[in-house]
Amino acid sequence: MAAKPNAASRLQIDLVDLDEDRERPALAVYAVDRAGTVLHRADVDARGVAAVPPAVLEKASELLVGPPLETLEGIERSSLARFHAGDVLEHLKERRPLELGPADWGKFFLG
Repeated sequence: MAAKPNAASRLQIDLVDLDEDRERPALAVYAVDRAGTVLHRADVDARGVAAVPPAVLEKASELLVGPPLETLEGIERSSLARFHAGDVLEHLKERRPLELGPADWGKFFLG
């Protein structure tokens, strides 16, 4: 069972314009460094919350949001929602959600 995020690591992912009666797609976040190495991976729960420690974001280059995968090997990074790690860290510190528009989250539905 995954650890629940504490207040400092609780990142909210909002899906803009998602119909209330539509189930959220399964998502995960991936903190990656400049070389593309995954430093941290966390599932996004049913409420849209993922655990992302600030210390990870300080070392990361980007935070990627996409479907939950075992590895990002062979995945075209442009197919994922991408955020600069420093911007995500500010969202986390200010407790502001990351917003994904339909152009981003819509491609994560299978069928």
